[in-house]
Amino acid sequence: MNYSKNEEDYLEDLSEQTDLLIDYCQQLDNGKLSYAKPLATLIRVLIQDGKYPSLLTLLNKKDSIKYCSTTNDYSDHDDIIYLVTLITVANKPKIIDGVVKGNEPIFVPMLNSNSKNKRWIDFDDWYKSPVIIYNKESHDGLIKLEKSDDSILNKNRYDIINYFANKSGGAHVSGKVNTDMFTLEKGLSSMEYQDTKNQSDYKHGERYVAGIPIKSPLHAAIRQIGHEMIYTIRKGFNIRKSYNPSHKDIIGYKLPTSFERCVRFNPENRQMSITP
Repeated sequence: MNYSKNEEDYLEDLSEQTDLLIDYCQQLDNGKLSYAKPLATLIRVLIQDGKYPSLLTLLNKKDSIKYCSTTNDYSDHDDIIYLVTLITVANKPKIIDGVVKGNEPIFVPMLNSNSKNKRWIDFDDWYKSPVIIYNKESHDGLIKLEKSDDSILNKNRYDIINYFANKSGGAHVSGKVNTDMFTLEKGLSSMEYQDTKNQSDYKHGERYVAGIPIKSPLHAAIRQIGHEMIYTIRKGFNIRKSYNPSHKDIIGYKLPTSFERCVRFNPENRQMSITP
């Protein structure tokens, strides 16, 4: 005989899952990037319906509550050639033998630093709206201003959750994965690069060569999605848990500034615009 769970049981499950959600986020803040995989899998358990219904569906709340979005609204994105939300670049101190020796740029989650763009939106808008649009370099080192299938990486929250959970080892390991997502995860490519040659040192007509990829954009993104989910659960179910994230825990100090950057290209007048 099987026991049929009731709402009280599901709420207890949700409370336990929220504890895990916070713990996995804190582990990522401590530099344990492999926790991106169980974090994505846990988020999938909460919101993704498939062979089994998600926990929020079992609670009959998935489509009725509002979801915390820490990004601006980019519903009109046909002309965007570069967009990075959820994350920002910060300089992390390099500690060698207990001594700080310079720093290195890394991607970190926005956390609450982008509070002016905090919104409460429906699930589909939250899940499927683009959070990364990246115009990749062509083989000759030039930017393809006119978008094409091979020049644009366009990813939403679903894509990032699905990659870590279903492709990269959260719940499954796939033998074939998206090349762009794999190279971003492994630090072989990035949306931003640390130049190894000063811009002023380039000669007229010399082709720009990207330097060292700034690492962890996908890890920072899934961390920020976890951040949004914690706020969504706290408001949607009135579940109060201790959660006070800080960039100090990630990079050793508070971020001085952070922002989204959206670059658009108008093919008619061939003008570019940048929105901070």
